[in-house]
Amino acid sequence: MFSSINTCWTLVGAFLVYFMQAGFALCEAGFTRAKNTGNILMKNMMDFCIGTPCYWLIGFGLMFGGTGALIGGFDPFIQGDYSHLGLDIPLWVYIVFQTVFCATAATIVSGSMAERTNFKAYCVYSAAISLVVYPICGHWMWGGGWLQSMGFHDFAGSAAVHNVGGVIALLGAWMLGPRIGKYDKDGNPHAIPGHNLTAGALGVFILWFCWFGFNGGSSLSLSTDASMTMTGLVCFNTNLAAAVATCVTMIFTWVRYGKPDVSMTLNGSLAGLVAITAGCDTVSPFGAFFIGFVAGFLVVLSVEFFDNIAKVDDTVKMRLRIDRADVFVRMIREIRQSRSRKQCEAEIVRLPECPDFFRQRPALICKVWFHLDSSIYLIVNNSVLARSETLQIDPAFALFQNERIPEVFALRVQISFPETHVVVKQLRII
Repeated sequence: MFSSINTCWTLVGAFLVYFMQAGFALCEAGFTRAKNTGNILMKNMMDFCIGTPCYWLIGFGLMFGGTGALIGGFDPFIQGDYSHLGLDIPLWVYIVFQTVFCATAATIVSGSMAERTNFKAYCVYSAAISLVVYPICGHWMWGGGWLQSMGFHDFAGSAAVHNVGGVIALLGAWMLGPRIGKYDKDGNPHAIPGHNLTAGALGVFILWFCWFGFNGGSSLSLSTDASMTMTGLVCFNTNLAAAVATCVTMIFTWVRYGKPDVSMTLNGSLAGLVAITAGCDTVSPFGAFFIGFVAGFLVVLSVEFFDNIAKVDDTVKMRLRIDRADVFVRMIREIRQSRSRKQCEAEIVRLPECPDFFRQRPALICKVWFHLDSSIYLIVNNSVLARSETLQIDPAFALFQNERIPEVFALRVQISFPETHVVVKQLRII
């Protein structure tokens, strides 16, 4: 006899885990460049659509078709007997639940390898991980394999899902190499900013919400007092660890970089959620607090390690702190919003299509004034030469290496005026 409440709860958990695909899609699309949005969305759609029939074909059988040390069994199209699992829910409900977990493991990789992965190759990868890689690794931990027989405990998939996807993502990003422009000739990393922080943040909120189904739904039961108590503890620990990791990441980046880093803080939320997933059913709230506390530090340090030492370009690690163009744009905005008129001195270093007046004075020091009406004025010899509201910035030529804006800094900036356009090298806030 099946339990109706357990069946409903498992299905709700499966539906929430499926909706994590939307969260991953928004995160990855928001923290990559706009030109790659279509590719990112197609990958997140197709890894689920390709993975589902592949997992049905042989994946589920390899994972749960037996209790061998390495693989479960070969059971095409799930035709065998799975009574050894001891389920009190219909087998097909459990298959749906495990299918969406398989899709989650597959989609983790797309973010790290974004913007430089061939779409056809990614489709082949999605099939491979759903057919073989995830089912075999999952069998070791959940299907009676050698790790589970040794007492290995992973309640909801820190290792079985996120570690499997994370290791594959790390290897893939390392094999592909960094994107063009990620590192300069001296090996210094430069951020390639995403195009929509709002979409990335919304993706994190969706993932946090769906994690209650990811972890809480893994209990597969609400039919007894013990199972309800455990599910409640799982959900509380999940939320507490994520919240603590978020706070720690915010404070740590505030101290380390001079101000809180929004994108890194969002990453801290996900770090806390992943960290608590394995032991959320066994640790106390105090344990969840310390797990989130440690995760908040590790996410910042690991991003710096892979950026600066390992030289692995993880596209969707959501670290925008090094975006020099964004720093300059914020500075311009602050100047425009100021109650008093401020100005910048600019050394002209290139003057294409300029009047003869400029060609004769290639090192002329001019002034660029920013007014409250958002206009930009080019001042030469105390006379207004031109007015413009167009400002173009090339972040690849950013030369200073910290978030704090010094009084004088070097940056390649192009200010377009009706008569000409000027490329400046040094700016001084006055």
